[in-house]
Amino acid sequence: MTRYSKERFRQGSQARKWNRLTGDTVSTEQRVSTTASRRGNKPILIQPLTLAAAARNGSLDALSIVRLALAATVILSHSWPLGGFGHDPTLPGTDITLGTMAVVGFLSLSGFLVTLSLERLTAPRFIWHRVLRIMPAYWTCLLVIALVLAPTIWWFSGSPGDAYWSQNPAPASFVSANFLLNQQQFGIGSIFAANPYGTVIDGSLWSLIYEFLCYLGLVALALICAFRQLRGRLFAFLVASVALWSGVVSTTYLVNDVSPAQAGGVSLPLIGEVYLIYLMPLTFAFCCGSLLALGARYVSVSYQLIIGSIVALAVGIVWPAAHYLLVVPALSLLLLVSGMVIRGEFVGWFRRNDGSYGTYLYGFPIQQTLVFAGVSTALGPYGLAALAFAFAYPLGLLSWWCIERPALRLKDKQIRSPRRPSGQPFSQTNTNSLYAKTLPTERGNGKE
Repeated sequence: MTRYSKERFRQGSQARKWNRLTGDTVSTEQRVSTTASRRGNKPILIQPLTLAAAARNGSLDALSIVRLALAATVILSHSWPLGGFGHDPTLPGTDITLGTMAVVGFLSLSGFLVTLSLERLTAPRFIWHRVLRIMPAYWTCLLVIALVLAPTIWWFSGSPGDAYWSQNPAPASFVSANFLLNQQQFGIGSIFAANPYGTVIDGSLWSLIYEFLCYLGLVALALICAFRQLRGRLFAFLVASVALWSGVVSTTYLVNDVSPAQAGGVSLPLIGEVYLIYLMPLTFAFCCGSLLALGARYVSVSYQLIIGSIVALAVGIVWPAAHYLLVVPALSLLLLVSGMVIRGEFVGWFRRNDGSYGTYLYGFPIQQTLVFAGVSTALGPYGLAALAFAFAYPLGLLSWWCIERPALRLKDKQIRSPRRPSGQPFSQTNTNSLYAKTLPTERGNGKE
């Protein structure tokens, strides 16, 4: 048997094993090209490829780059209001800003990735992983703002140094009031009071509490299914029901131009007030990503699917009554496809050095600092965004190297949790688990 024949036989065996494990309908001949590549005579993977197969073979590693692009989009969108250039740019014919769509994209990718993680983890360990992924970097950001950034701005403004600690609102309360993700204090004293956007230091942090509530809601649905010894179909039905409900409510808010006060909110213990007008759209986005994960074996990425998603996205943009019901699912799928399309040796570097979360955390305060320094007028919104990203991304990498990655090393620390029959988490059977092996999300890949 020749070298190429052996290699093709090995690839074919792996594909057949995958088919037996997952019930994937993509055949071996669809996966392996009959033509050898120029590098090492290795078979070429060709379309169609299911999302499940993409998650299994590492084709979604580029999602770290996609998330970084979303963080950069948030910074770009914020440049207009922070720099005093007017309102955030919006999608044509809508009031939906670029920043909003970027946050929606974050939530949909998060829903996809954490659902893959949930497939093989118990509830306590899943929550433990989520806490490790979000909280250490978030707490560090609060401390950096209160102990480094704000005092520096206070000193450069010519104010007496001792008076910084006695300001109202105080630096200490900025950390304590925002400790559990929900922003209840947006500024420290008069820091950035002369900026066009006022004293808000890090307005990007508002979305994190809603993301974490989505984690808890997903766990609750999974536990309902597990408690009653029900399988994955019911779990998917419950997630779909929540998605439909939150999508309809979000569309109603959007069409009727409902304000946060009109929509109302919910007061949660320890956390405080959360607003329905923010919770519903983000829940819908999260559930769309989660449903794509639950149906990953059935979603074959093809040109027809991509074109259909683009058409749905366009229809949703021009038809206000279907903004969220069409735009969010289409955007969720297109972002995942983008993660599959991006190729190159650099992808691995971005996966191993994922600064997207830190870039999102530090982008806003850096922009406020640049505006305070008086550089925004000369740069304009695009220049302000580019310069802010140039500072925020290295800080994001430092956050990854020094805080996030070391924290994630604790994810396998043993904690007391109830044993599950045959070691299976929640609703999946032991023969049909799609994600038996380590996935990009648990290799420290990005926000999830």
